[in-house]
Amino acid sequence: MVAFPLGSKLAPLYNLDWSQQQFATIFVAALMMWVFRLLPDFIPALFVILSTLLLSLTPQNVALSGFTSGSFFLALSVFGLGVLVINSGIFYRFSLLALKHLPKKTIVLQVIAFVIGILLTSFMTGKNSRITLMSYLIQEISQAAGYKKKNSAIESIAACGFFGVSILSVIFMTGKFNNLVLYGMLPTNTKLQFNWLYWLYCASIPALVLILGFLIMRMLLFRSTQNPQTSTEKIAHDLAELGKTTISEWAALLAIMALMVGLMTSSISDLAPAWISLSIFYIVLCMGFVSRDAFKTQINWPLLFYLGFMISITSIMQYLKIDVLLSTHLNWLSVFADKNLLLFFTMVYFAGILGNFILGSGITPPLLFMLLLPIIGQANFSPWVLIFVLLMSTESWLFPYQASFYRNFEDEMKRTNLIRFNKIFIINTTFIFIRLVAILAGILFWHKLGLLV
Repeated sequence: MVAFPLGSKLAPLYNLDWSQQQFATIFVAALMMWVFRLLPDFIPALFVILSTLLLSLTPQNVALSGFTSGSFFLALSVFGLGVLVINSGIFYRFSLLALKHLPKKTIVLQVIAFVIGILLTSFMTGKNSRITLMSYLIQEISQAAGYKKKNSAIESIAACGFFGVSILSVIFMTGKFNNLVLYGMLPTNTKLQFNWLYWLYCASIPALVLILGFLIMRMLLFRSTQNPQTSTEKIAHDLAELGKTTISEWAALLAIMALMVGLMTSSISDLAPAWISLSIFYIVLCMGFVSRDAFKTQINWPLLFYLGFMISITSIMQYLKIDVLLSTHLNWLSVFADKNLLLFFTMVYFAGILGNFILGSGITPPLLFMLLLPIIGQANFSPWVLIFVLLMSTESWLFPYQASFYRNFEDEMKRTNLIRFNKIFIINTTFIFIRLVAILAGILFWHKLGLLV
């Protein structure tokens, strides 16, 4: 009821034709659903696609283009391989072996938790899945090391594990679901330029700033010198219960290695990352390492549909030339970006934080990218820089409702009453500013790479 009159008022104001007016009305209605959280994020996106098809605003191949994009199949493959890794238990075995063979010191356990978190982030797109694995590892470390509950040592290890699986989500192309959504919305020539390895290379300076920022906060907040009283008997017992390495574990290990090598060498092999990952997942499916039930129930299909719908919406806007209209009316913004790039990206960063507060981290990056994408052709920077800043901004949160992965972590830890969360909150709040510093440091590097002119 509100969207229709608003769409009618926009038509004469911006010289919209009939198709553009109808799409504006549909999009405003979807935006209201997103703002008020009336439905899961993918349903308003489905509403946009369905309404566009019913009104014949675009051809079917345009309205459903997201489901034929490489990003859709890349996300499907990464989700599927994540299911294999979780079900195989390979990382649990790896964690126990690390506890058994590495020096029995708290600092070593902190490094183990942090490094395992980064390894999981590199190929496992779902943050909640990574949090579940890390929570189990932290509890295992606590029991094996003999730490008392709410002790500073175990809290420092928990912090290393939590931030290990979360702070570098934007650094890896496959580290966060929205990375793949926005990657799918990039212009074709930019997608060809940014394979998995080049994305990591371009994000390397911000990554170093984030890691350094966390290490400084860890040293300031966690000063425990207590070393663990590691129970080698318990670790040996747990390893004995696991038995010999299973075929599923070997399959998971080989699949991860093949995926990493394939993604890193995609520019050399001239194969798209989507088809490399899909080929690996196809072999895994054919050999029965991911069951039919796991394929149906453990892959996050609503998120995959959401990805397809959001990429399709971008194609619809381009087909209806709404991007041209936006470019005309936002020309002043591209002029501003050319004059003061640092201030422009700072504004985009805080706009993303505000959007995350209002809309949530799922919908904010795609919406802001759709809005700002038209000015990129006039501004002198790569579209990848814009999506990186948007993704970094929506990683920042203040309240638990903004981060489902944190709520998952909190629930897991509260079951055993293992840690207090106040220091994790302090680090998280500080990271709002550390991420901005990481972006500003990255700008100097991106200038040298030619991503900024």
